[in-house]
Amino acid sequence: MSVGKKPLPPAPDGLPVYRPQEVPPGLLHKTALGEKGLKPAAGQKPLGYLRYYRDKLAPLYQESVAVPKRVLSAEHRAKLQQAAARRFACPGCGSDMRDHPAPPWGVPGRCADCAHRTVEQRIAADRAEAVTWAQEVIAGARGAYLLGDTETAWLHGPLCELALTDIRGRRVFSRLINPQADIHPDAQAIHGISNDMVRDAPTFAELFAELSALLAGTRVLFWNADYDVPVLRREAVRHFGLPWSTTGHAAQSAGPTAAHRYEQARQWMATWDSECLMEWHAQFWGAFDPQEWNYRWQKLGGDHRALGDCRTMAQRLAEMSEADSGSSRRGAATKHRRP
Repeated sequence: MSVGKKPLPPAPDGLPVYRPQEVPPGLLHKTALGEKGLKPAAGQKPLGYLRYYRDKLAPLYQESVAVPKRVLSAEHRAKLQQAAARRFACPGCGSDMRDHPAPPWGVPGRCADCAHRTVEQRIAADRAEAVTWAQEVIAGARGAYLLGDTETAWLHGPLCELALTDIRGRRVFSRLINPQADIHPDAQAIHGISNDMVRDAPTFAELFAELSALLAGTRVLFWNADYDVPVLRREAVRHFGLPWSTTGHAAQSAGPTAAHRYEQARQWMATWDSECLMEWHAQFWGAFDPQEWNYRWQKLGGDHRALGDCRTMAQRLAEMSEADSGSSRRGAATKHRRP
């Protein structure tokens, strides 16, 4: 027993518990027995326990009572090897995946070569789907589409410019909008819209009826719908008499009047639909982010003004529809895609 340490309390079955340095000679746990080619005899009971990682207990057996482990016959060993070969055989080509392990980003249950082929097939199928989608949008087979873009007074701030075009980039609506707030210098440095330019511009409320007529029954393609759609949602909330940053939860908490006005904004948003062109273009482009296991988004490359960005979106849509679905413009990152 270690000097200066109290004995450990016994196990629930009353057997003694030892620290590693306190185990009496002749007592071994199963792993130690196995290293000597032994195993506990049938019916052999432990004589104590070894305490190890985080108070776990390993049974200790008398070495002199243990019996030799059975030695596998050549026939039995061959059967185990055959079973292992079947277990690790790639379902794609039949090769042993232990000899050709898949890379960390690969397809589970496939060897490296089959993982690459599976990934390439999925990339080709996704690109073909994006090309077909773009062709159907331009042909009108998917209903009425518009291209839309917003500019804001600051990141996630009020609207200061809105543009809508048809899928060919022809202007449908393009107006500066008074955000009823000062434009942040950082935002102005990006889109070039100043406070003087929007001072006499109409507010969103003054353009609401015109926009409602244009948007009703259409599907609007935004480059980044996750950004642009909330901008319009906040403006609709403000139009119906709530603070522009109000959310559904905040409206419910503010009482029945606020909740009713928020519901009006929600119903207006339901009169038209939206879709993200950036995600379709990323699928078409075919580059992948190895960390996210997803397609890497590409920059639009517009002039950061609403109408100019809409026209650039029209160019991207046309490029997708006219492309060969079998070729890809992706870079080396494509092999990081998990289907």
